[in-house]
Amino acid sequence: VCLGPVNTAAGHALAYPLGTRLKLPHGLANAIIFPHVLAFNAPAVPEKTARIAEGLGLKGDLRLAAQHWCQQLGVKMRLSENGARPDQLAGWAAEAHAIRRLMDNNPRDMSVAEVEAIYRAAF
Repeated sequence: VCLGPVNTAAGHALAYPLGTRLKLPHGLANAIIFPHVLAFNAPAVPEKTARIAEGLGLKGDLRLAAQHWCQQLGVKMRLSENGARPDQLAGWAAEAHAIRRLMDNNPRDMSVAEVEAIYRAAF
């Protein structure tokens, strides 16, 4: 499988430190972050978010439903279950936020503090 330029955004940026620091495959790292970034971006792109939720059969609280959907695939959804420590999260947030080629594509601006909050929610 080959992916061309698909304008990926914050989810992929947040996944990169998980791959480099925890040695997680990129797809797994994206699955862990997906529910949190989906919920974060929802206010900026409600129609697109609704289509994603419908396509995945997500009902109710978007973040929890997406997290459950990934868990059903066998994904350990907590960063703590994948070897992360709380003292690493701030550094990873700064690292992910600096990946401007991806963060600048995100439909909603995300600060370093918001990136860290997503990591903490996923912890």
